[in-house]
Amino acid sequence: MGIPESELSDRLDDFENNLAKDISLAYLPSGGRVRLRLSTKDYDQNKGNERLDEQVERLRMVLGEELIVDDSDAVEVLIAKLLKQKKWSLAFAESCTGGALATRFTEHAGASAFFNGS
Repeated sequence: MGIPESELSDRLDDFENNLAKDISLAYLPSGGRVRLRLSTKDYDQNKGNERLDEQVERLRMVLGEELIVDDSDAVEVLIAKLLKQKKWSLAFAESCTGGALATRFTEHAGASAFFNGS
């Protein structure tokens, strides 16, 4: 999260070059983050999932401290989880966004645990 697509591609060049021919990596930039999708055409689903899990672990090693999430939560949901874990709070001073940031956070259950307002 937060790494530009071109920089991420450079950092993952060796990783991609060492993928098996039937495993592919796709870069899916959207909403201020780059989602990575690993896929395989393995006919044995269990074997394919095991192989993909191994590649996810390799990705974690390559990217180190960078946030890697293997689900499809929205960015605000991920931030909310971190805020709750650390018992931190969040507030916004919005003028040009018309409350758009506050809306993204408060539309998910549990926002009152960390959100102080906008």
